[in-house]
Amino acid sequence: MPRLSSIANNAAKAFGFGSARGPYNIDYLIVAGGGSGGYEASNYGGGGGAGGLIWKTSNTIIPNTVNSIVIGGGGAAATSPTSNIGSDSTAFSLTAKGGGGGGAQGVAPGSDGGSGGGGGFPGGSGGAIPNNGDATQPTQGGDSGTYGFGNNGGSGNDDPNGGGGGGGSGAVGQSDTPCNGGAGKDMSGFVTTSYGVSGWFAGGGGGSNQSGYPTPAGGQGGGGSGSVFNATSSTAGTVNTGGGGGAGVSAQATGQAGGSGVVIIRYSGGQQGTGGIVTSSGGYTYHAFTSSANFTA
Repeated sequence: MPRLSSIANNAAKAFGFGSARGPYNIDYLIVAGGGSGGYEASNYGGGGGAGGLIWKTSNTIIPNTVNSIVIGGGGAAATSPTSNIGSDSTAFSLTAKGGGGGGAQGVAPGSDGGSGGGGGFPGGSGGAIPNNGDATQPTQGGDSGTYGFGNNGGSGNDDPNGGGGGGGSGAVGQSDTPCNGGAGKDMSGFVTTSYGVSGWFAGGGGGSNQSGYPTPAGGQGGGGSGSVFNATSSTAGTVNTGGGGGAGVSAQATGQAGGSGVVIIRYSGGQQGTGGIVTSSGGYTYHAFTSSANFTA
């Protein structure tokens, strides 16, 4: 009668592995979709907040378990006086929260999200300050609160006129000119520079400025650039970074879409799991998920 160890080894080989496998450790990055920039047809919008970011290391996983990976989409471009929040990304029972949408003057403040959206132009005496969105990623319950990163958006301002930058996973959005989006997180030590924007993720979208002032930059990590009245138009957040979308200004530029999220898993040594885009570098195997799928350990 064959030994149990031989049976286990034969079963493992049938699945493409040389011998029976035990539990192993993985690290993972979860980034949600970024919020869109704000837009108001006669005034200045706020930048979209970046998607929330979770980075967790040394997690034990059991071979052959199937794990659902959900990738959040970026908030859709805003073509009416509003904005759109990003969608959540989930993996391993943790949730990265979608980024907040940018504010629109006289209509809505920046919305809360993984990182908050920037506030729109407050309209002189007619608007409330602060009018930014708040970050929800660090304060949500459970493990994701412990490992999450997000920051508030910047408030709009009226001297000079402008909308605040969206919050990034590494810094708050700017409330004062040039109203840049908050910087994201440098994850290049984990994913090298092959993913994100040279290893950076979840930058906030740039806000908006009146003519004669600098173009609001998107936060490093995929944040879209903002807009300047009668000068420059905004850009969208970069896909699969969770970057916030750049803000619109008056009728010349809509609030741009946020970038979609991403999940990246790594472990030491050769390939053990399946799912996603599989690469290897520096003694690690990587599984990058740019759309929803399963990871089989």
